Amino acid sequence: MTIERLTVGELILWLQHYPDHLPVVVRSYEEGYDPVTTVETLTIAETPERTWYVGVYQQADTEGETAVLLASKYHQRETDEAT
Repeated sequence: MTIERLTVGELILWLQHYPDHLPVVVRSYEEGYDPVTTVETLTIAETPERTWYVGVYQQADTEGETAVLLASKYHQRETDEAT
């Protein structure tokens, strides 16, 4: 299966078409949207034999490729509080 994905360069080109003042959001856990508050890098690898509700990638220890993660502290906080 070929995975469609966006690179940093492609994202920059897309974002240049929008006004600077627009907020950037990500989907929230169940419904709605959260603001992007964090940009970081992590190492990822394809998820083998994944089911539909599991992401295409999983975090990898050392082997894998570096990716940029756009995240929201609001989603993370709710996830942390639930545990």
